[in-house]
Amino acid sequence: MKPRFINIVFAIFAWYYRHVQSHFACVGTCYQGNFLEESHALFDKVLIDHSFRNLTAHAPQECLTACLSSCRCMAFQLQGTTCELLDKDRLLAPQDFQNSQGYEYFDFKQALNRHVSNAFIN
Repeated sequence: MKPRFINIVFAIFAWYYRHVQSHFACVGTCYQGNFLEESHALFDKVLIDHSFRNLTAHAPQECLTACLSSCRCMAFQLQGTTCELLDKDRLLAPQDFQNSQGYEYFDFKQALNRHVSNAFIN
């Protein structure tokens, strides 16, 4: 009886893991290209009222990594070591894109990834 119980528990766990992965993975988008602060940053610019997460980052690349790991993130901005992940970019909310001393605003292009792995989705 114990091996059968373990198999059932494992099957339930495997189903749950696949289900969670399929709902929370960013399927279909990817960032292509290189990231250079000089070419991606807009200095003294800020997007107001579209921050959904704040974190500490010591370099723009740390903020970029956090942004790319969130399906919701479309852009990010830094002020000192405070990184704000944004759910809109300056093109979607031009009325909220303003001048603000000390901010660095970054947006990037996401591309549709036509090859989607089904490693976790059956």
